[in-house]
Amino acid sequence: PLRGQSLESRLAAQPSVGRTRVALSGPRMSDTVLRIIPSHHQLVPPEHLHKPALRLLEAVVGDSEDPEVRVYPQLEYIDAGENEEGATCPACRVAFKFDYFREDDPYADWFRDVVHETEGGAEGYRTTMPCCGTEVLFPDVLFEASGFARFEVQVSNPDTDYPLSEQAMGQLEALLGCQLRQVWAHY
Repeated sequence: PLRGQSLESRLAAQPSVGRTRVALSGPRMSDTVLRIIPSHHQLVPPEHLHKPALRLLEAVVGDSEDPEVRVYPQLEYIDAGENEEGATCPACRVAFKFDYFREDDPYADWFRDVVHETEGGAEGYRTTMPCCGTEVLFPDVLFEASGFARFEVQVSNPDTDYPLSEQAMGQLEALLGCQLRQVWAHY
């Protein structure tokens, strides 16, 4: 229902309180990638819904690049790039921030290492938490901006507000039959 409507009419129909404009103009030095993933890590919606979900996402965000559906054979860490600011330990419940500009930040070092080590998949991967030294399953770590999934629908450089409206997320959730989460990545 949103296809064919101008961006202005779509935005006028949606409240923008508490939202940030993501639209980019001119030459880009970086990219924003919007990834929609199921809230339940292992869930992969039925295949016949993948393309309709991608078309709906494209309609909701307006202009975008590189639309894609990804299905992974095992659980993957779905990163938020530079937007990832911190995590919460599943063992001691300490919330910590990553200080990428400090050379000796143990949290940022842990994060870089674990992301590198799980590039081939996060399924069953165990990590020692920098806050308390407890070994936990990596997918049990609660990240502020990223997540874990076997399925994602994504677009690059979407011309839309951050975050997507509840209405847009509700439409995607109704179509895919599950609760969803937004991962906004910046590279």
